[in-house]
Amino acid sequence: MIASQILEVLNNSQISSNIVEVERTAIGWILNWVRIIGTGMALIMLTYMALVYINVGPDKKAQMKSQLTNYCVGAIVLIGASNILYYIEQLVEFILKDVFF
Repeated sequence: MIASQILEVLNNSQISSNIVEVERTAIGWILNWVRIIGTGMALIMLTYMALVYINVGPDKKAQMKSQLTNYCVGAIVLIGASNILYYIEQLVEFILKDVFF
């Protein structure tokens, strides 16, 4: 009884498209905010580290260069990971459209 109702709901294209749309918008919304916050934090940290690099003495320039290198690697990983998640979300959306439509 319940299984037939579940199959009926899944076979109803309008309801199925609504399920896909809710999932797509929720995941897209979260990924969009992750990208915005991550990029914003990366820019704030870059500005902060640039100001510190300008103000440090010549004896600490080498230490700041190593910190800037670590920062650049972290920023690339953060931005790259959020973009990879975005493309995975696009791929899943494409696959779900094929399944439900």
